[in-house]
Formats: sequence, C-alpha cells, structure tokens
Amino acid sequence: MGVEVVLFTENLTNWENRLTYQLPVHGQGTGINIPLSAFQNSQGESFNGGKVRSIVFYVISLYTAT
Repeated sequence: MGVEVVLFTENLTNWENRLTYQLPVHGQGTGINIPLSAFQNSQGESFNGGKVRSIVFYVISLYTAT
C-alpha cells in the first residue's frame, strides 16, 4: 500500500501529464516535506511554478479478493 500525491495545475489539459509524487512507505508517524520540484509528469518534466488548482491524495492498494 502507498500514497500517490497529484498536483493539478491550472493549465493541465491532458490527464496523462499530471504531476505526481509517490510517498515512500514507512511505518513511522512522522511528517514529510515534499519539494515541489519532486513532482513529475509522465515525460519526466518537473513542476514549472504554475498555479496549483488542487492537490489530491490517492491510496494505492494491492488489495485482491480471495
């Protein structure tokens, strides 16, 4: 299980170009600082300083039905 953080910028027109960062999995209850430069799109491009419309947290699970 993990968490993907997605930045939606005001100029985003293609979902595939969204800026994402995957949080490392750890069992500690500590805070995490993520630099905006760590967010990248599918082409490897980093955040360019545009306006951010929203930030979304997605829980990534490997859940399978048995």
